[in-house]
Amino acid sequence: MSAQSLDVLTLDLPAIPNAAAASYHRLNASLAYTYTLAGADIRTLSTNGNSPGEDASGLLYTPTLDPASPCYNASAAYIPANVTRRATLPATDYDLVAIAPWLSPTCVQAYFSAVVDDPIRAFVFFLPGENYSTTVPPEPDSDAWGLGDGGSWKRVNDYPVYAIPGAAAQTLLAASALYSQNMSEVPFGRELTQIFDPKDYIRLFLEIDTAGSHNSLPSLWIFLLIVLGILLAIIGLTSLAMHWLQRRRRQALQRRVANGEVDLEVLGIKKMTVPQELLDRMPLYTYGSGAPVPASAAKDVANADKLGSADSSRPSSPLPTARPTPARATSFRPTPLQQPTCAICLDDFVPAGVPPPEGTQTEAEAEAGTIVRELPCHHIFHPECVDTFLRDSNSLCPMCKKSALPQGYCRASSRTRW
Repeated sequence: MSAQSLDVLTLDLPAIPNAAAASYHRLNASLAYTYTLAGADIRTLSTNGNSPGEDASGLLYTPTLDPASPCYNASAAYIPANVTRRATLPATDYDLVAIAPWLSPTCVQAYFSAVVDDPIRAFVFFLPGENYSTTVPPEPDSDAWGLGDGGSWKRVNDYPVYAIPGAAAQTLLAASALYSQNMSEVPFGRELTQIFDPKDYIRLFLEIDTAGSHNSLPSLWIFLLIVLGILLAIIGLTSLAMHWLQRRRRQALQRRVANGEVDLEVLGIKKMTVPQELLDRMPLYTYGSGAPVPASAAKDVANADKLGSADSSRPSSPLPTARPTPARATSFRPTPLQQPTCAICLDDFVPAGVPPPEGTQTEAEAEAGTIVRELPCHHIFHPECVDTFLRDSNSLCPMCKKSALPQGYCRASSRTRW
């Protein structure tokens, strides 16, 4: 996990060996040393031993090398003489964070060996020299971090390794040197001895905030994501249930329509019209006589309906000229008193053999009577009136609003739209 920031604060540590961690005291900002380094200036060289979401933190110190080692003298130019060492820390095994210069491969390995027995949680290195004083350290795969072991040092050492600019490292080392003595000798020592036990240790604590802790979602966000997932699941299940229920109802409606139990137009679901072939099957007969209309006359009526009339007055019904052919075996033929008028054009029907009003029909037409169309509900109308109405407007009888379509009839084009 890459480092996001490096923070240094000051703690009061009890002098009693193996003291409980709860006895730590963080110094007030007015009496403490603090330092922050942005993540952009920190280079993560190794993340070994660092769990996701876990920061690397501990007391800041510099490992002690063997005085007989050449690296001891080589490091002296970059490390203050009185810097905080393991010997100047409390005897309790507190977590530690080491800081040292990245010199030759031999010296770096010597520093790794020096912390083998320490409870170290991270190691911070810096490259000495003016070139690395203020610049960001090289990339992790740079040759500057090579120890001649093919990078195995990153796997062998069970703790993360970081690099910071030389100037920042010198600042931390200088502060570490200031806080390596007795309480009375550290900055604000006089005030601190009046607050804490003079035998306590005032030391620097370094914390490296890693990307793992930032990337791990807070518990609130996890809770919100869980709630959102539950809501989406409920919405999805509800949608599926509604689609299934609507499909069942649609299928049930289709069966009821096919069985003639439901009329789509009466319910206002679908506007239906009566095709011409069904109109031609409805009976035509002469009003008042019950005589069926001949086939030729019925054909003339159908042709007249298709062509329409530009005249506002209703055209005369054609006269029978041949042997009549019934369009339906039985029909209800009302008497003149039961339905004397066409409900569409409001013209009166003329019964066969009854003289019409003067100037309305010829004598031959009076003897023949008015040709009417009978609907399944037994209401009658002029063919040219009711055919146009049923074919172009809707399929309901203008008088009783019953469907003129056969029971269960539904066009294929209509079935695909609901």
